[in-house]
Amino acid sequence: MPSVSSFNRPVMGYESSAAERQLHRAGAFLVRKMHGLSGTDIKLKDADAASDSRLSGKKRVRTGQRQLPPKNPPREKLLTTKRQIRGNALALAQETRSMISKAGELEKRKAIAQAEATKAEHHSGQYETIRSSNVKADKNLTPAAGRNVEKSTLYLIKGSPGKGLGMFAAKDIRKGTRILAEKPFFSLTERPVVSWSDPYAPNDIFEAFDNLPASERFKFMALHCPERPDCSLRFSIYEANCFEMGSGTCICLDAARINHSCIPNAHYSWNSSIERETVHAVKDISKGEEITVSYCSGIRTLQERKRELKPYVFTCRCPACQTDTDFGIRSQVRRQQMQDLDHEIADYQNDPPAARAEHGHCDERSAILELVNLINEEGLVYEKSLAYHDAAKCALKRGLRKKALKYASKKLDVDLCCVGRDSPFYKETMAFFLRI
Repeated sequence: MPSVSSFNRPVMGYESSAAERQLHRAGAFLVRKMHGLSGTDIKLKDADAASDSRLSGKKRVRTGQRQLPPKNPPREKLLTTKRQIRGNALALAQETRSMISKAGELEKRKAIAQAEATKAEHHSGQYETIRSSNVKADKNLTPAAGRNVEKSTLYLIKGSPGKGLGMFAAKDIRKGTRILAEKPFFSLTERPVVSWSDPYAPNDIFEAFDNLPASERFKFMALHCPERPDCSLRFSIYEANCFEMGSGTCICLDAARINHSCIPNAHYSWNSSIERETVHAVKDISKGEEITVSYCSGIRTLQERKRELKPYVFTCRCPACQTDTDFGIRSQVRRQQMQDLDHEIADYQNDPPAARAEHGHCDERSAILELVNLINEEGLVYEKSLAYHDAAKCALKRGLRKKALKYASKKLDVDLCCVGRDSPFYKETMAFFLRI
């Protein structure tokens, strides 16, 4: 084709003369001269531009020509794309459900356990515990200089009528609150039971006592103990005030001041995770009320409790031990029933058919639930922990997983209240819950 210049294009239907054609050629020459190009250069420039547009994948558009918008894709293509998107979404949802199904069972258990623990912890906003990592206390516990106990603002030690010294609530204490977390004053780590019949026990106690500073010996000798002419005073003090500590025994000065009740408002336990004797409120305790624990098992008759408490040389006068009151009389009946049911449950666990024939209960579960009701009527708390554990195992044997989870959750609540979340006992209960 000729040059793009309009001077070289003839007008259709018009026969140009030689002079006019010469004039046209002269005008085209002048235009090329003005742009500094020759006719060959213009052709090359157009070819380069066309090549660039092909390489870039874009269609050339002449100057002044309107560029049209791209055409809509065909309907069939749109439908195909929608089907692909929907299919991908369904495949992703199916894959997600499959992953949840594979890993979900354990996660569900953990989530349920966490929910139950959180519910128990925040029930009425009443559970307080100390951090066990560096044994820092909560807001009610502050370290006391020169002492093995984290001094609590929740209690004070003062005289108790007819009992010597005792521990009393310095303010209102809610159920589940950790009242005390005390490090042993001194201990015998390899002797779980201290008895005068053990020939090595006195020597171990004397040696531990001799290793104490003089100021600490006075605190030990100030502890209460019954008069026993058959043994030394130091051994008598240790035997009357020691606590079980894993594989040994120990003395905790403040915890030793807590007096006994057969219907206690607190529970003591050795916490090996933080290596301290802990005391938790198992009921709401009013300011000025004495804090008490039970020195013996709650599922004991009156006579059995008297025998267990005889070495302490005192007579318990709690409501359960008063035989001349309405509550005391009913308490004796309930405690005997509790003990009978406890034996029945043991028989059911060992030989269910024989136990059913002997005791007349339709099954083990009914005996356990009856025991729980009696424990509640008696005003006890910690004894429900073992009962709920038995109920959960019984439900599992019958294939009642939801019932088992319910009873295990109740046991978690009791253990959290009595021993705290950082206790190995609570962790064992949590592990049992997760295995259901």
